[in-house]
Amino acid sequence: LFAGLFAAAIHDFDHPGVNNSFHIRTQTYYATLYNDRSVLENHHVASVFELMKIPKFNLFAGIPEETRNHMRETIIELVLATDMAMHSKFVTSWKRRLQEDHNLEKKEDKIL
Repeated sequence: LFAGLFAAAIHDFDHPGVNNSFHIRTQTYYATLYNDRSVLENHHVASVFELMKIPKFNLFAGIPEETRNHMRETIIELVLATDMAMHSKFVTSWKRRLQEDHNLEKKEDKIL
């Protein structure tokens, strides 16, 4: 639950005011750095985790490493999922999983 709330809070951190398409078309540093894939979403989440390297901003400092790693992975997936260019892919995957198996306990299903 915390990972979801945290991802929602940071999903537009340090937004430059232009969209992914602009970055890709104008070949900005971020577009190159993130290989034209979910440019802003990668920037938002990477910037926050970089900031959290500073002890006073590290909200995960007291959390066990295994839990911290799981939370980081979940947060990254959730923020990257906010790229609207990927929306139909996620919806299609979700619909397919619902038709195949209603268990939805697999890790990849939980991220969807």
